[in-house]
Amino acid sequence: MPRITRISRLAALLAGAGLLVGCVSQQRYDDTETSARGLQARNQELLQENQSLETMLSQKNSEIATLQADKTQLRNRLEGVNSDMTTLRGDYSSLDNRIRNLGIGLNPATDRALRQLAQQHSALIAYDANLGMVRFGSDLTFASGSDQVKAEAREGLAQLARILQTSDAGEYDIRVVGHTDSQKPGKSRTRFPTNRHLSVARAIAVGNALESGGVPGQRIEIVGWGPWRPAVPNNDRGGTAPNRRVEIFFVPSSMSEFGGGQDFQAV
Repeated sequence: MPRITRISRLAALLAGAGLLVGCVSQQRYDDTETSARGLQARNQELLQENQSLETMLSQKNSEIATLQADKTQLRNRLEGVNSDMTTLRGDYSSLDNRIRNLGIGLNPATDRALRQLAQQHSALIAYDANLGMVRFGSDLTFASGSDQVKAEAREGLAQLARILQTSDAGEYDIRVVGHTDSQKPGKSRTRFPTNRHLSVARAIAVGNALESGGVPGQRIEIVGWGPWRPAVPNNDRGGTAPNRRVEIFFVPSSMSEFGGGQDFQAV
């Protein structure tokens, strides 16, 4: 083959190769540019999402701060209420003590007679000089669910009746108050549907015993509180014997206000 021909063919091959290389480079460039534009668009989307999340986070932080402020305010209010309750309890306790310390002020002879009565029957009778009150424990005064006064309590009531007939105690009326625990009547519920019925019946029984001992009925007031004025917290399972009681309060006589009155013979 002539040399010039070989050179011409080589030149033609080189020219073709150059065109091919040029086409490949342009395609890669276009692909790269398209990819870059896609990444840029995605980056913009991510920036917008991030900005949105930051806005939401800021709102949540603001809400949390508001809730914490409300919580602090409520805690301060609760502390204030607790402080007020503590103050009120203290005031109530102080007032209660003052009332108890004032007492009814029974005359010395009646006070002395009631102290001796309580000492003589210490298992049955308690005397509160501040309240001017004699308390009979129901468990020793009555059988369970009953309003019949036990024999061992009748002597104490008879002695109390004799005290009430003295000239010194004649200036007082008495208020007989029955109390029970919160256990509902069992076998006796036919006669006493509720504890209030039982408490009134027991107060009446004590009043009748005093009247039988010579105390005029017009000096005797009967009250029944049932379980509503417990001496200790009630427990439906029992164990609250202090709540089962009959209390006899000495109060200034009101008989003269109605044109009544009666001479009481000293014993």
